[in-house]
Amino acid sequence: MSHGNRYKQNGDGMNSKNNIPMRINRRSCWYHETDNHDIGQCTAVSRLDGQTKIDLIRKQGGCFSCLKIGHLSRYCSNRKPCDVLDENQQMCGRMHHQALHGIQVNGSTFHNCISIVNGDKGREDVLLMISKVPSNGNYLTALWDPGANISLITHDSARRLNLKGRDVTLSVTKVGNTTDYIQSKEYIVPLTDLNGQEWKIRTYGMDQITADVTRVDIRGIAKLFKSVTEKDVVRPEGKVDILIGSDCCVLLPTKAEQVGNLQLMKNQFGYCLRGSHTLLKVGTVSHHFVRIHHLYGQQYDTGSIHIANFNGLKESLDNFFNIESLGTQCNPKCGNCKCGKCPIGNGNYTIAEERELNMIRKGLQYDKDEKRWTVTYPWIRESAELPNNIGAANHRLESTEKRLQRTGTIYANAYNDQIKDMVNRNVARKLSDYEVRNYEGPIHYLPHHEVLKPDSKSTPIRIVFNSSSTYMGHVINDYWAKGPNVLNDMLVVLLRFRQNRIGIAGDISKMYNAIKLSVS
Repeated sequence: MSHGNRYKQNGDGMNSKNNIPMRINRRSCWYHETDNHDIGQCTAVSRLDGQTKIDLIRKQGGCFSCLKIGHLSRYCSNRKPCDVLDENQQMCGRMHHQALHGIQVNGSTFHNCISIVNGDKGREDVLLMISKVPSNGNYLTALWDPGANISLITHDSARRLNLKGRDVTLSVTKVGNTTDYIQSKEYIVPLTDLNGQEWKIRTYGMDQITADVTRVDIRGIAKLFKSVTEKDVVRPEGKVDILIGSDCCVLLPTKAEQVGNLQLMKNQFGYCLRGSHTLLKVGTVSHHFVRIHHLYGQQYDTGSIHIANFNGLKESLDNFFNIESLGTQCNPKCGNCKCGKCPIGNGNYTIAEERELNMIRKGLQYDKDEKRWTVTYPWIRESAELPNNIGAANHRLESTEKRLQRTGTIYANAYNDQIKDMVNRNVARKLSDYEVRNYEGPIHYLPHHEVLKPDSKSTPIRIVFNSSSTYMGHVINDYWAKGPNVLNDMLVVLLRFRQNRIGIAGDISKMYNAIKLSVS
């Protein structure tokens, strides 16, 4: 009867009964039974997961320090500390072979911290899927992110590719359920895969997508996998140009091979890596891994939404409090006011408003023959400071035309009739080419837009000239004296309206256009 089954092998390659040594394999690589390479440089062994490595070494009676067989690790003549560096660039220092670094088996840890599935390395060494993709003769650094439902591109990359964008508004929901509304552009980006096929994907512009990607030393990583070389898994560094999300799921890389917590991913554009491994060496910089807030985005068409203009918020609040305080104003009892904000005498306006009112009155002239007022602009700032906004004005005009066309031909024709009516009434005229070429003064245009009045049969649309529009921080209303609020006191109007049985309300037709403007 054979006694082979009586003896049980322990972790150091000895038989458990009387510590009888086993038959020793003297080959340099006992895994392949060959002397062509050493067990410490065996690619096949390095591909194995941690538990399998430990089981093989114990089965062969190997040493955990040098991986050779025939002796205990505590008696190993080649015993030396593991020199693998952690995320803080501190050497491990444990007495085990480098190939066993980071493995935890049955309570024995071959690392200086607790080992879990995604914690055997610092998060800085966890690789996201990044590769190079060709587009219009250029190469873009692409981040493949299945956690995003939209794709992004930097505005710099879009300009480099000569892409023409369309204005959109994005609703971006990030980690923490916080939502931001971003004014962006929509770009169609052409990508060419390894087979020469072109893929066109819809992306949205951002100034920056993620932090810069630092250099990762991947030497030796290719040997872990069967089907690639180091050239196939070259990892780009620097700025991320494009993020491709699940809206392009047909292009997202899928797992080709896996070694431990490191995966080889493959798609139409080649290979990339995802996960972590002890052979990876990340550059030592203050921010050396990509941080991406997985986002949920939704596009809004800027032509169909109203974007609130907060420039008039202060004025709206002032008007609100003025109405709320009707009939409750009190005149100051102090004298020698220097602040310029206190009302004087019986007027409901300040000293500063009175000065502006006097400036406006000086610019008024009444022609008794024509029965018409002529006004001069009350400049409080130099008109030469106004920038030429011809481009912005044309853009707003085009937006107005497109909006009117979507509304319907009735409103578009009515708008055109309003313009012709101003010309026919001599309140507006078209400048000649000679005037445009030879004018040497400041140039600043007032954009105009429509106000719909669907309840009015005679005037279904009204044209409004927007003197509060902003261009490069300049608002033409800020260049003119405003003066006090000259509207009738609402409280007085209401009381007067209730004094008699019949009330009459009147208005001056097209009053704004009826005032002449002085050329001086």
